[in-house]
Amino acid sequence: MTSGGSRPCWVLLVATLLLVGFAWGDTLALPLSGEDWVILARIRAGEPGSPHVFRPFSDAWLAALQALFDTDARAFHGGSLLLHLLNTGLLYFVVLELLSSPWGAAAAASIFGLGAGVLDSVAWVAAVQRPLSACGALLAWLGLAVADRRARAGVALFLAGFVWQFLACEEVYGTALLAIAWLGSLGLRQRPPRRLAWTAAAFVAASILLHAFALNRVPGGTSRLHLAPSFVAQGIATRAGQIAGGFALPDGAGLALPLGALIVLALAGRRRLALFGAAAWVASLVPFVLSEPSLYRAYPTQAPTALLLGSAAFALVTKFATHRPSRLLAGLGIAIVAFAASEPVRRARLVRWQGALEEVRIVARDALAMARDGGEAPVLVNLEPSSSGPFCYAFGVIDPTRLCLRGFLDAASAYEEPGDRPEGVWYGRRFEGSYGRLEPALYFAQRPRVEPMRFYDRALAVGSLDEAERALRDPAVDVTTTAVVEASRAALDSLLEGSDAPGTLEVLVPFEFGVNWARMTVAARTTRSALLVYQEHWLYEYLSRLSADQALRTGQEDLRRVRLEARDRRTGELAPVFAANAYGFGVLLAPGEHELELAWSVRRDP
Repeated sequence: MTSGGSRPCWVLLVATLLLVGFAWGDTLALPLSGEDWVILARIRAGEPGSPHVFRPFSDAWLAALQALFDTDARAFHGGSLLLHLLNTGLLYFVVLELLSSPWGAAAAASIFGLGAGVLDSVAWVAAVQRPLSACGALLAWLGLAVADRRARAGVALFLAGFVWQFLACEEVYGTALLAIAWLGSLGLRQRPPRRLAWTAAAFVAASILLHAFALNRVPGGTSRLHLAPSFVAQGIATRAGQIAGGFALPDGAGLALPLGALIVLALAGRRRLALFGAAAWVASLVPFVLSEPSLYRAYPTQAPTALLLGSAAFALVTKFATHRPSRLLAGLGIAIVAFAASEPVRRARLVRWQGALEEVRIVARDALAMARDGGEAPVLVNLEPSSSGPFCYAFGVIDPTRLCLRGFLDAASAYEEPGDRPEGVWYGRRFEGSYGRLEPALYFAQRPRVEPMRFYDRALAVGSLDEAERALRDPAVDVTTTAVVEASRAALDSLLEGSDAPGTLEVLVPFEFGVNWARMTVAARTTRSALLVYQEHWLYEYLSRLSADQALRTGQEDLRRVRLEARDRRTGELAPVFAANAYGFGVLLAPGEHELELAWSVRRDP
């Protein structure tokens, strides 16, 4: 491929791809995550991997790997890495076409390929639609860039990339907006011919309307739109910060990087390139991908950011380096700097991925062995919620909520409704930390019996969730009489006065819950300051607990997602609320009569 008189330097391209492959090679050793197993179970059953969106190409990609390699994690991670290498190469040719400089193209490709901001999309198999989608987008970009010189070839290449992304991910909306604007402007300049450019733009517009119709046909397909200005602004800043963080830069540099690059390109007279890069950057932030700005959603914005930065570096260096060899060395130098800057971040996050998926690795081995032995789906005990994924795949359950999950050994509550002990094989993490089959009687015998809602006479103050869980496992702490509360000692001193029963309770409105909420109303009479603790195991299993791998992907540092509001209906005032017994809630009450409305909801902030 030629580009306005400039030919690709294959040495630079190959060196960049080798460096990117070396940087990400350790992802091949990662196991599948819990959600990977659930999605593969759906695909094997002939269902969409992600029922709430339209991604047939992504499903076909996973189905093909599954048919060829079964559940070999190396094949799935290898596929993601190959896609990332392909995207790196495509970006090289896009920048080469726009910039006519092999070393500038290598600089942009290395910034994209090596940035640790793409790690989650490469390491998490369930996010393969991001590199798949980016591949279609980059093909489309290349076609738009080529259309200036070779109209028919450029439009054909664009349409191939657009259809690819149309079937891969809803990020195609961004590519469509970019294409309509770019093809429309090219048509006005008769480059390519107006009829060809505008016909292609009309096809894109019609296709997007069809895509929107398809999204409306699946449950929740368009309900993930978030257009509130504050939410969009936060999503843009978060996305840009995640990319900057991939090079060990402060989050605040996120927006400064593309804006600074735009200024440099404008001053250098590269207005066409600056316009394309800015439009591509904005288009990568279209609706759907802004919802819940998780780390893996930074992938589509990494490419236009790298395009701008690599091109700006070219504009700066050409001011000082006038010879071809020095410019080629500059391209390699930028690749080496990008590698060195991103390597510590990449290593640290890969270690976190390994740790977060360790339980899933063990559970997957046992689940597949149990299925081969002709067993039935077991009662799961004391597992991270996403660890049910391998059992979904092994036993064809698909819906993880249909597996019977029990409480956790690291929760204080052992409350059990009469007759609420499922029959069948029990499997989970044992009290001492090993995994395997469990005897139900032994499971309950190892746990202290604590009512789900009660007053506590004494409280032990701790500073964090880790400290709370250690205290709950400590035989010296009697959790039947002492609540483990995350609060200062001063806030709990009043609870240590006397050992008489601090009050009485009456449930006025029983505990009820939905998908991401719960509520109840209780009447409380206290003779002194007292701590009322609620620790229903349902809150722990379905609302309070993020799995370790979910916490890693979402950037949620606190595994507890639920907040509680306790309002006294007699006074209208809110009572002080504390985290109690790791995943329960403590409400501090003054002496007197109270009528408390307890309302739980999921906290969505990362």
